[in-house]
Amino acid sequence: MTSLLFYTDDQEATIATDTLIATKAEEFLGHANKAIYVERMSLVSAGTGAADLFTRWITFVNEESRAADVDSLNDQATERLQSIWSEMQREVPAFADYTATVYLFGLSDDTGHIHSYVYRSENGFVSSRLPHGLAMRPAVTPDELEGVDYCKFPESSKDIMRRQASLEYSKPKGQRVLIGGDANVIRLTQAGCQFLSLGSLEIPLPK
Repeated sequence: MTSLLFYTDDQEATIATDTLIATKAEEFLGHANKAIYVERMSLVSAGTGAADLFTRWITFVNEESRAADVDSLNDQATERLQSIWSEMQREVPAFADYTATVYLFGLSDDTGHIHSYVYRSENGFVSSRLPHGLAMRPAVTPDELEGVDYCKFPESSKDIMRRQASLEYSKPKGQRVLIGGDANVIRLTQAGCQFLSLGSLEIPLPK
């Protein structure tokens, strides 16, 4: 239940998310940050899908992991995410019907460049390296973004998210991603991290 937009190249990672939290049954639960900056590792982690997995993952990253950077955290991620996911399903069997994805964007100690990884519950949280460029979740095509100046990301984040929501809300309940709340942006470079709130998306929940 998330809009996640990101652009990466060797020198920067810019991540934009909405803040709406809701159940699969479309029960409103509140708002939360879905991308978190971890200063000591010079990385940003973002999550989509089951919010509880991302919350527990961030607790591990901040309180337990001794990883030094994005690459060493990547070495730990698959096993830890598998463990958290299994624990969640033991506690609440309904989580078996959910999916969750975790992203890492960070500066590599080895190369000094941005490295990005993704871990999806559908494939057991196996690590996959992300290529540089602009990506959007849920995915939208250039034709679907007609009239939206997506090349001006992140300034155009709200317009992209509104278009995503419009497309998703035409789908049946239970098959769509809910998007709403505020649009927040994090930009990570070698100089540090910048945070920007673009304000409310003003997207009403579907009826």
